[in-house]
Amino acid sequence: MTSQPRDRSPSSAPIVDGIEPLLRELRRFDTAEAASFEHVFRHAEEGIELHWNARNHRKRRSHPLRMADGIGIARAPYRLLAVQWRSLSWWVAAAFTVGSLVWLVNGLVIVLPFTNAPMIKAEVPIWSAVVGGGIFLIGAYLSWLEVLNAPRYVLLYRTGGVAHSRAVHADDHHFRWLGLRPPTWGYWLNLAQLLGATIFFLPCVMGALLTAHPAINAFDWYWLPQMIGAIWFIIAAWMSMREVQPTVLRPAWNKLGWWSGLFNLLGAIGFFLCAWFGFKSGFENPLLSGLSTFLGSVWFLIASYLMLLEVINPEGPEGR
Repeated sequence: MTSQPRDRSPSSAPIVDGIEPLLRELRRFDTAEAASFEHVFRHAEEGIELHWNARNHRKRRSHPLRMADGIGIARAPYRLLAVQWRSLSWWVAAAFTVGSLVWLVNGLVIVLPFTNAPMIKAEVPIWSAVVGGGIFLIGAYLSWLEVLNAPRYVLLYRTGGVAHSRAVHADDHHFRWLGLRPPTWGYWLNLAQLLGATIFFLPCVMGALLTAHPAINAFDWYWLPQMIGAIWFIIAAWMSMREVQPTVLRPAWNKLGWWSGLFNLLGAIGFFLCAWFGFKSGFENPLLSGLSTFLGSVWFLIASYLMLLEVINPEGPEGR
């Protein structure tokens, strides 16, 4: 299917990915034409420029539009919380939010003084790490599915005199659970995140085995994989920030995706320091390690909530 100009009357326009038929489709742009994660699509006849971004597209957000005739851009009430069961991007944000909450418990048990009961100190950190690491791995896999099933096209249309943009699939699209796709920035970003989550899950499981098998080398099987996994998290977080920045050295202060990436970066650094301090002190003095886990979890939680805001507010703020 190629990118062709379209101009249909409202009565003949089809329903596209849940869009009501009372609209006039202006153009369907093929994102395969985008050479980078930023691209400008132009509709010369309508005098419209669509400033496409790969992250916005992957998460089904609208794109900034510049129009010559001053037609209003779609606006919607801003929501702070919503459930969208049918949205893969919502499940990505939800998984990382729940995982961050579990890790928050993990850090709190070590840091707070009222958790001195031996059973709590011994068991809760072990099993919360297994659960939290597993949920992070699920979130990373869902993010990978988001890349595999990213829509091919972006639709530019009008309804009620207002311009909109919407990501849409090709007619022959089928949902993919496994596979590869031509490498893009988002492809490598989410591959790094999935690799980090997979490596990081290993010490989460090994922590439960170390208590029963103390002869296991703690550095090789516990602390080192944590540091390696966290390094991949750091790389993925920086890549997610760069994906929405106009240039390498220019922060995107006005974009939720950039702030989400920043807090993910801080969270990844916190998890790296958790392993570093843990290795230096062994299991004798876990305070600094636990504090790093706690702070990293707080930052991951903020990042996950900002990602949720992105998904449930597809029209803004930067998409307006």
